[in-house]
Amino acid sequence: MLISSAGIRLLDLPVLPNQIAPARIVSSVPFTYVSEEKTRAAREQILKRVPPVYRLDAEPLHHFEGAARNLLARLAEYEASHPAQSVALMNRHSALAALADEFNTQGPYDLGADDLGLLLTAGDAATRMTLFETGFAALGEIYDEGVHDATIADAGEGSVTVFQVERATGGVSDRPVQSMEDALTFMRVSLASSNVPRPAAQALFRFFRNGVRPTWSLTARPPSAGRPRCCRD
Repeated sequence: MLISSAGIRLLDLPVLPNQIAPARIVSSVPFTYVSEEKTRAAREQILKRVPPVYRLDAEPLHHFEGAARNLLARLAEYEASHPAQSVALMNRHSALAALADEFNTQGPYDLGADDLGLLLTAGDAATRMTLFETGFAALGEIYDEGVHDATIADAGEGSVTVFQVERATGGVSDRPVQSMEDALTFMRVSLASSNVPRPAAQALFRFFRNGVRPTWSLTARPPSAGRPRCCRD
C-alpha cells in the first residue's frame, strides 16, 4: 500500500479533530492503528462516569473542641479574677473581646465579646462545662453522620446523589448524609434548655455553629486500572 501526499497541501486539505474530511481515502487492505484522539475522548468519558472518592474528616471537630475547652478554662480564670461588680463595663468588654479574638485566631471562627458575656450569664463554670459537653456530644453525632455542602451537588434534574461509605471491615454500605441546614437544626435542638436564659442559649448556639463544618473531603478518584488504553479504527 502506498499513500502519496504529492501535490496536497494543508491549505488544500485541512483535517482537524471532529471535522468531516473533505476527501475520503480507502485502504485496499485492512489495518489497525492507535487513535490518540479517540483514546483521549474515551478516557475523559469514563472519568466523568467514575464518582470521586470522599472521606469523613473529623479533624475540624477535634480542632474546635480543643479551642473551645481552652476558652472555657480562660473564661473560668477571668471570672475568678474579675468579679462582675468590681470591673467597669468598658474594661469587661475589652477583656472579653481579647478572649474572643484569641479564640477566633485558632480557626475560621466568628465569636464576639457580646456572646462571651452572654455565655457568662448561663451559670457558673460547672454549668458552662455541662452545656459545652452537650454541644460536644451533638457535634460528635453530626460528624459521625456527615455533612455535605454545595460542592457535592446533584448531577441534574431527575438524578439523585448516593453516598457509599467503606467500613473498617471492608464492606461498603449506603448511608444518608445531612445538609448543613439539617445539622444546624439538630445542634439548635440539642442545646435547647429551659434552665438557660434565652439570650444565653442563642449565644451558645452561635458559638457551636462555628464547629459545624462540611465533613466530606475529596481524597482521590479510583485508580485508572481498567480504563481503555486505546481505541482502534
